[in-house]
Amino acid sequence: MGLLRSLKKNGWEVITSAPKDTYSQLLEKEFTWIPITNLNRKGYNPIQDLRLLLELLHLFARLKPDLVLCFTIKPNIYSALASKLTGIKTICSVTGLGYTHERNRVLSFIVNSLYRFAFRFSAKIAFQNMEDFRFFAEKGLISRGKGFLTPGSGVDLKKFSANRNPNGHDNEQISFIYIGRMLWEKGIGDYVSAARLVKKRVTTAHFSLLGPIDEGNPKGISHSTIEKWERDATIQYLGSTEDVRPYLDQADVFVFPSYYREGIPRALLEAMAMGKPIITTDSVGCREVVEHGRNGFLVPKRNPEALAGAILSMIGMDEKKREEMGRQSREMAELGYDERFVIDKYTLAIEEIAGGK
Repeated sequence: MGLLRSLKKNGWEVITSAPKDTYSQLLEKEFTWIPITNLNRKGYNPIQDLRLLLELLHLFARLKPDLVLCFTIKPNIYSALASKLTGIKTICSVTGLGYTHERNRVLSFIVNSLYRFAFRFSAKIAFQNMEDFRFFAEKGLISRGKGFLTPGSGVDLKKFSANRNPNGHDNEQISFIYIGRMLWEKGIGDYVSAARLVKKRVTTAHFSLLGPIDEGNPKGISHSTIEKWERDATIQYLGSTEDVRPYLDQADVFVFPSYYREGIPRALLEAMAMGKPIITTDSVGCREVVEHGRNGFLVPKRNPEALAGAILSMIGMDEKKREEMGRQSREMAELGYDERFVIDKYTLAIEEIAGGK
């Protein structure tokens, strides 16, 4: 939204297009919004993907935009192809490689082949972390000089300010929170297992989950599973919200044990901006934002025991040390992840490709 608002402020007419959901309503409040009807994020049906390509071709031909900015795998690939067929320039944004590059070699090969072909027609490609940038370059998926790096999607440092309501409780009542989609590959199962291990030693430690349940996703965690965890008194599920700040305010430590191939998770940046110590996995997209021992801890992927150990270290830590970790998180957000840096990177790329307004 920060990028879109900046473009509009600088004289561009901004049109947004996405599947209809609760977030598209937010886009519609500020910008022209056009629904996409043939985008199935997780589907592998080539007929449906062909329909998506035809839908984008029709959209581009009708609107004749000066430039298209596209995000996530399918919009990147099929927008780049549509741009070739309509003569319209695109900037694609790789926001992470997802689970296909971790677990499915055949699907990874197919997706890489599509990237290699489609990205020949994109004017620029943005990456959120250096490892993804290097991967695409080394695999020959992008042409030399087309890629550029942004510090994730950035964070609004004015909106997400350091903790305004410190809890002021003793260490045994320390509160941990995960914020994000309820997906197994985000490491939520490991988080719950770690919580069980910790509660055997520190019964008053509090663990919560905040974010939408997506049962239509094959990797989604069901309502019934989450309800069972609550009945077992392992975690508290807080539902979903459009404003995470009050929940971050009340938490002491942010935990994000993802083994998904992330870009740089926005939830991590928001927690850092709010001055929270971080526990996350030593994996692509997550390790970029944590210096182990400075603003939090890095743990191995899919290792509940190591995660529990990091949580216990936070509990056993002097409160002033934990607060210092939170201050370091905020400082790192200010120095490297202000969304203004992201907007500036895109603005330079846009001016290079399509000129200013």
